[in-house]
Amino acid sequence: KPLPDAPYSVSNILSDALTSRRKNRGFEGLACSHGEAQLLCWIFLQSPMLQSSYVHRVVELDMTDPLAASVSAEYVWEGTKTPTDSNGNAVADSMWTNAANKPKDLKVSAAFWTGSKKVAVLERAKSQVMWWELDFANATDVKSSSAAQSTELEGFLADTSEAAYVNTLSAQGISPASKTLIANTATIEGWELPSKQEGFAFMGGSMVTVNDNDFGLEFSGPSVVGVAQLNG
Repeated sequence: KPLPDAPYSVSNILSDALTSRRKNRGFEGLACSHGEAQLLCWIFLQSPMLQSSYVHRVVELDMTDPLAASVSAEYVWEGTKTPTDSNGNAVADSMWTNAANKPKDLKVSAAFWTGSKKVAVLERAKSQVMWWELDFANATDVKSSSAAQSTELEGFLADTSEAAYVNTLSAQGISPASKTLIANTATIEGWELPSKQEGFAFMGGSMVTVNDNDFGLEFSGPSVVGVAQLNG
C-alpha cells in the first residue's frame, strides 16, 4: 500500500486480497529468473490465508524494468496434505511424519529459480522439510478471477465440516502449478539438521540448505549449513 511518509515512491500493484494474510505469514520466498530477456520474479506467501486451507498463493512479477514492476500473473499450488485436519481428525496417506501437523502448520520459507517457468520451493511443517519443483507453464492465472479477490480461493482446497482436503480447484476451472518432489528430510540419509530450514540453493548435483536460528533465542545455537547430494 502507499506509504505517504516514505522517502521513495511505492507502487500499489498487489491484490487487496493479500491483506487477509495471517499474522506474521506474509511473503517468505522469492525467486527470480536470470539470463533471459524478461526478468520474472515469483514471491510466495508463507502460509495459506485460511487455517483450514492448503492453497499456497504465488505472485509473479514482471521486473524487466524494476521501476515499473507489474503483476504479470498469480498462481496457486497445492499444499501437502497433513496427517491431522483442521478439525483434529486423523487423515490417511500424508507425507508428513509428525501426526501433530495440521494445515495451519504449512509454511513456505525459500525459493530458487530452476529455469523457464519452474521454481523450486521449500515447504516445511513441524519436524520435517520438503523441497518441490513447481512448474507454472500450464497453471491457471487467477489474478483476475473473482475468487482470488478474497479468501474464497482458499476454500477451493480446504478441510470442511464433512471431510478433509476437499479439492474443488479443477471444478472451479483452476489448474494449480504441477509439483515434483526433489527431497524430503524424512528420507535423506543422515539428516540431523533443524526443521526450520529457510534458505537453499542448488550447486551441481547438490543442494545447500541453511536454517534460521532466530538470532540464537531459546538457545538455538548458530545457523548450520548442510549439503545434501541429490539423485538424478
